Amino acid sequence: MAQEFRELEGSVETSKIIGKKVLAASGQRIGSIRAIYLNPNDLAVQGITVKRGAFEHDDCFSASQIKSLGKDGAVLSVTPISELIGLKVYDAAGRNIGKVKRVQPGKNRIKSIVIHRGMLEKDLIVEEEEIAQIGDSVMLNKRVEA
Repeated sequence: MAQEFRELEGSVETSKIIGKKVLAASGQRIGSIRAIYLNPNDLAVQGITVKRGAFEHDDCFSASQIKSLGKDGAVLSVTPISELIGLKVYDAAGRNIGKVKRVQPGKNRIKSIVIHRGMLEKDLIVEEEEIAQIGDSVMLNKRVEA
């Protein structure tokens, strides 16, 4: 019996993780853990459901999108699409070209984003390969002409 408990040292009881915080890759708190999904064959974590808030929908993240999961909560290796709406977008020259209006998701990635450039300018669609970095804002790896 004592041997069995030694083997559990360092493990985390899943019931104690439910309700703990979830951070996006940017470090921003996006919600709390609602559920943890385990593979019934090997008992490995397959993913989590994140409770976003009373008026928001829950999000699910697969194991490949989770950077860490422990007694304090989870840190994702991705930024949820909903967190990108409204972010400022800068081109390679550092010029503010607008804000993220819409995101076209691909499979476990962003396919493209639609940038609202203002009332008098046409929206701009930027493909995944034109995005250099996403954090507190979106940085493109190309210049955008005015």
